[in-house]
Amino acid sequence: MKLVIFNGSPRGVRSNSEIIINSFKNGFEKRYPDSVRIHHLVDTDYHDKFLKDLQNFDKFMIVFPLYTDAMPGIVKLFLEKLMLNPPVGEMQLSFLIHSGFPEGIHASAIVPYLEKFTHRLGCRYMGTIIKPGTEGLNTLSKKNRRLSATNNQMYQLGKYYAYHHTHDKSSMEKMKQPYILPPFVRFIVRIMSKTGIINIYWKRMQTKNKAYKDRFAKPYAN
Repeated sequence: MKLVIFNGSPRGVRSNSEIIINSFKNGFEKRYPDSVRIHHLVDTDYHDKFLKDLQNFDKFMIVFPLYTDAMPGIVKLFLEKLMLNPPVGEMQLSFLIHSGFPEGIHASAIVPYLEKFTHRLGCRYMGTIIKPGTEGLNTLSKKNRRLSATNNQMYQLGKYYAYHHTHDKSSMEKMKQPYILPPFVRFIVRIMSKTGIINIYWKRMQTKNKAYKDRFAKPYAN
């Protein structure tokens, strides 16, 4: 059994998605050594090559980060190309959505679309794994990554998928928790947002990317 995984992060090999994928890959290859291939959708010039290579596998998975409740543009582009060049035969298709948001609910809006897309593609929908709270994985040392709960969860998911040919629904349900933060925590977050503490990271990123002065821009407003 062979699996190809598409990394839908614009950061490519330096992404949190890559770390998650490699953990899942290590678990899957516990039973099927050297059976997983990884393609990076940020390499848009190679999308046609990726589509041709897809025919060499039994299963495929698309992993991507959540960007403000939506998928990255490179993922949408690849899905559109995939619809025009569907795989031959019924393949198993899975998705894994992760985000820096602490709540799993943010990914829920995309799930029905992914399921419908899979059926229209003529593939077998194996489910969508949701993992909140992944921002910062790529800042950890290799040792701390190996010891992290996320690494263990993804490893076990990959291993389960290889041995049972389906995803562990119980683990998937636990992984997307907290689906919604408790009322008290939401209250604290609202207080922090008013003080500006919660925006320190975003301010740093906006400044780094020379976008801070345009933070209130409304290019599509009337």
